Amino acid sequence: MVTICGAALLVIFLSYRLRVPSVVGFLLTGVFIGPYGLGLLSDTEHIEVFAELAVVLILFVIGLEVSVRELRELGRLFLGGGSLQAGATGLLATLLARSVGYAWPLAVFCGFVVTLSSTAIALKLLGDRREIHAPHGRLSLGILLFQDILIVPMLLVVPLLAGSGGNSPLQVLLVLGEGLGIVAGVFFLGRFLMPRVLGLLARTGVRELLLLAAVFACFGAALVTHHLGLSMALGGFLAGVVLAESDLRYLIRSEVGPFRDVFNAIFFTSIGMLLSLSFVAANPGTIAAATVGIIVLKALVVFAAAKLLGFPLRTATAAALTLCQIGEFSFVLLQAGRAEGLVPDALYSLLIAASVLTMLVTPLLSAAAVPLAQRLGRGGPVPDEGGEILSGHVVICGWGLNGRHVAGVLKEGGIRRLVVDLDPALVRLAKDSGEAHVLVGDAGRSEILSAAGIEGAAALVLTLSDPTATRQAIQAARALAPELPIIARGRRPQDITEMVALGADQVVTQDLEISVEITRRVLAALRLPPQLIRTATRLLHEDNYLALRSPGVSSGLSSTLLDVLAVGTAEVYPLRPGHWAVGLDLRGLDLRRVTRATILAVLRDDQVVAHPDPGRELREGDSLVLAGAHTDVAAALDYLEEGPEGTDGGS
Repeated sequence: MVTICGAALLVIFLSYRLRVPSVVGFLLTGVFIGPYGLGLLSDTEHIEVFAELAVVLILFVIGLEVSVRELRELGRLFLGGGSLQAGATGLLATLLARSVGYAWPLAVFCGFVVTLSSTAIALKLLGDRREIHAPHGRLSLGILLFQDILIVPMLLVVPLLAGSGGNSPLQVLLVLGEGLGIVAGVFFLGRFLMPRVLGLLARTGVRELLLLAAVFACFGAALVTHHLGLSMALGGFLAGVVLAESDLRYLIRSEVGPFRDVFNAIFFTSIGMLLSLSFVAANPGTIAAATVGIIVLKALVVFAAAKLLGFPLRTATAAALTLCQIGEFSFVLLQAGRAEGLVPDALYSLLIAASVLTMLVTPLLSAAAVPLAQRLGRGGPVPDEGGEILSGHVVICGWGLNGRHVAGVLKEGGIRRLVVDLDPALVRLAKDSGEAHVLVGDAGRSEILSAAGIEGAAALVLTLSDPTATRQAIQAARALAPELPIIARGRRPQDITEMVALGADQVVTQDLEISVEITRRVLAALRLPPQLIRTATRLLHEDNYLALRSPGVSSGLSSTLLDVLAVGTAEVYPLRPGHWAVGLDLRGLDLRRVTRATILAVLRDDQVVAHPDPGRELREGDSLVLAGAHTDVAAALDYLEEGPEGTDGGS
């Protein structure tokens, strides 16, 4: 393990610098340190044990993705695209293998191996370029999910092809029936039992309990299927499917994710260790022909399937070059076939070499896919959001009091919302409140935010009470959606600077917002005009409360507006049509002659003139803002109401 981790660190760092996917780096690591490379690891038995556990965990996570709801959303892309690609690729590969002299069972097995593409590599490449929700990304996802489910019956059929389960049609049906019965039994038992157990554990608030329960379900199901004569990978997959219908699916996936990544590295490293460099050197022509043939065959089939489904030329091209490699589960099939005595050593080495090479060249082909597709599509761009299920919505993280209030206002305005919360009880409360889109998960995890459709969201509102979780969510969201408006909740004024530096656009803190509200109410109690109060409030909010956080910094409040705080009363007097002051300027109004009240501002079209021009002509609809002591303001109002003739000094 020390050798693998140390070598992987170096290779992955170089892969990052060269912009090569990490999966390719793991493969190269295995090639270099394996028994056919530098020989740093010659005993691969222990690595194979970890690799088998990695497959179980990978299939478990894929099972979490394959819920009935997900399949329904993908619709024809899953059933139509997946069945067309798998059926055509498997048939053509089988016929080609048969044409070069392999027996039918072995030819069919070759068709199985070639059919599968790499979910890990394809989704990694699509995710890095933010193309998962593009049309070719959705098509690729549908086909990959179909393939991931197909691995289950393929593993069941391998012993039959090898002859260990009998070759008669009746025996084949019996084995398949037994397998399907076991699958159904485990599925229904787990579906009714596991969600209740996990819900009980989640209510304790101890996240370690939930993580241990998920891992126990994964490897427990794998152990059951293993003792029943089926593959451990099948058990892990079934456990994931069972939990896929639970509200906790995204939370479980985010918690298991780090373990999956570690095992993923071990798995692909172990695959790289299978590549014999001496075999490659001895058979370069055969391996090159097999590699090119597999890539061309798979690309043409995916292209044809996409065109049959009605996709344009550019979408079909992009999907074809994304799925033209052999997948990680093909290695699982190869090991199963070799263990059953079905695959001879020479063919095993050839398929291993060709598979690894298809994986290594996929990043280059995929990088060229979109530019090539754009040229084939007459220069039109490949849409990023074409297949998005939910877009233009507001993601609300935290279903506390603040989150509920925000959601209520958005609901009244007809704005779509998606709620994320870590507490299953609050999630149920959100659903009971009528929220259609709710996720259980940690908003600080990129997987949870991606599941919430953050890339296509209109805004992100973070009402979390935990400042640390809020900071993590800001970082994750900003990395996924650089232009997304992010409004976050803070607890202390110090949180504002930190959260803005992390990427938040606006940070609302309890202490400073209370200060603004108190100021607003004080100004209202002083009978200041609403327009001036709104102006003062807006200036206090500007630049994330800069005026309150940095008293030495100019707030932008005019000296006239600040003078309002020193006076006892303020009133607004509108100039009605035909009023005697219409047409006069402030000098002609001569208010000073009868009172000490001040004309603080003139409002015109709801715009505040903080320092009114004495020569500005007054018009109908203008409003005069009067400030001063109570008696002075009262005298000014009388003067304006009665006119100069009604005063002692009237003209």
